[in-house]
Amino acid sequence: MSINDEIQLSIDQHRLFYQQMRTTTPLQALVVSCWFGVLMYHDSSVFPKLWLAIFMAFLAFRFSVYLKIKGWDDYKVASQMNAVNRNGLIAAALNGLLWSVFYIYSYYHLSERWMFLFAAFVIILMASGFITLAIHKYSFYAFFCCFIIPIIIFTFMHYENGSTLFFMAFMYLFFGFNILSLHKNINKTIIDSLKSVIENKNLANRLKELSNTDSLTTLSNRRHFDEKSYSTLKQVVELRQKFSILMIDIDYFKLYNDNYGHLQGDNVIEQVAKVMKGALIKTSDLIARYGGEEFIVMLANTSEADSERAAKTLVRIVEALEIENKHSKVSPFVTISVGVAVVAPTDDLELKEVIKKADHSLYQAKSEGRNRYCLNS
Repeated sequence: MSINDEIQLSIDQHRLFYQQMRTTTPLQALVVSCWFGVLMYHDSSVFPKLWLAIFMAFLAFRFSVYLKIKGWDDYKVASQMNAVNRNGLIAAALNGLLWSVFYIYSYYHLSERWMFLFAAFVIILMASGFITLAIHKYSFYAFFCCFIIPIIIFTFMHYENGSTLFFMAFMYLFFGFNILSLHKNINKTIIDSLKSVIENKNLANRLKELSNTDSLTTLSNRRHFDEKSYSTLKQVVELRQKFSILMIDIDYFKLYNDNYGHLQGDNVIEQVAKVMKGALIKTSDLIARYGGEEFIVMLANTSEADSERAAKTLVRIVEALEIENKHSKVSPFVTISVGVAVVAPTDDLELKEVIKKADHSLYQAKSEGRNRYCLNS
């Protein structure tokens, strides 16, 4: 499964949305407990206890969802995107509903002085919800509809019961309208920032890829081979697996260049590289252009028989390209010689020693007439 920029944007958006639960959930649990205490001071009925139990269970579940998603990689998040989106939407709606129910219940059990203090808290809750949910517009709208709209309607329905409620009603309306109008711009700013991060990451990856790639053959270059081969060597040493190095050289390439020209010589290098890369099918295989007409291959977890089979295949498929080379002394077509070194890794093994053995095998293959391989195990 590949992840394009649009999917990556959605993944980053949801990760940022859920990451905020790391701090907002404990903070909300503290606030819930404090307001529960205030309400219990005025009303010791079962409702506040039931509300607290439901809210705490909700917060615990929401935090468990955050911990679960935190451990997922991008591919897992992408495959579960609908569920992740749905969970965020339901959580925002339920959060808003629990607070609006608590507000309406408190109206009937708290004094006007306490309700005025509660109004200040509602404004803070509006602002915190706006900040927390700005990244995910549908969750914001769910919270707005389940929390802000109900308390605005309820307060306006009862504003005649006191000047404080009349003031609160207009205050909720004012802040609710401003939060709603600001949300679209803030959401766009956050999304644009995430897009910029993705674009910069793609650019960095592209630059890294270019720095690791031979421009002519699109194979790994020598520097990248050195980096990757040492990490592969470390792995095979830990697993005590045999591996092999193949040194490859295009036969009589100088004569080919002298007679067909360097542009045609580049074309030969490109075609040979392409067909050899296609012959190596394991993801652990590493092939690179080592310099000029030379290539190097590293085969992890490979026996002598497998290495010999790979070398034989490479020799055969290159000649099968039937690229004319009238000046070759071994074939009418372009051919290669391959030197193979197979080793059982030890803790003190040096990769350069294995490459040296493969190079010696290549020299032997050339001495024996070229268009062949030679194995050194």
